[in-house]
Amino acid sequence: MVDAFVDRHFSFSGSLSMHRKAIGWDMLKAPANIALAVPQLAAKLAAAGAKAVGADRVADCLGTRKLVFDTEVGNEIEWLIITELLQLPFRQGDCVSHRDALADAILSAPELQEPLHEALGTIGRKGDDPVFRERLEETLETYAGTRVAAAEIATSLMTLGAGAVTVH
Repeated sequence: MVDAFVDRHFSFSGSLSMHRKAIGWDMLKAPANIALAVPQLAAKLAAAGAKAVGADRVADCLGTRKLVFDTEVGNEIEWLIITELLQLPFRQGDCVSHRDALADAILSAPELQEPLHEALGTIGRKGDDPVFRERLEETLETYAGTRVAAAEIATSLMTLGAGAVTVH
């Protein structure tokens, strides 16, 4: 899947098609982002240093600062990586993808069919119990939050790698 994805979006024609979105504000944001890349990296390194010495509040403050601008090309790359390559649910502005290949693979694994049916039976039997419903809701919210975090990490890693592969 990765080779086909790279060929489709990071070949000369794929990259050219994607970079058409750069016309407009991206033409100003891209050079600004290049200039801000070093201060952004310095802030991330300082955050890591602060975390290492136990200055968690300083680390949080520095680590959550975003000095660079979002671009249409960056948003398009993020969308394609999460929805097409990773096939994970994602919302970006008005665009929403509900595809979840990981959940599909987990739910279709033969060795999980019996435990899943048992779990669903338990949920069905306790569906009217408000305490159970609250605990289930909290668990599902935690799961969804970790999936979003994992998707963001994967996107960041893939975007860094994709930036080095604009022409295949």
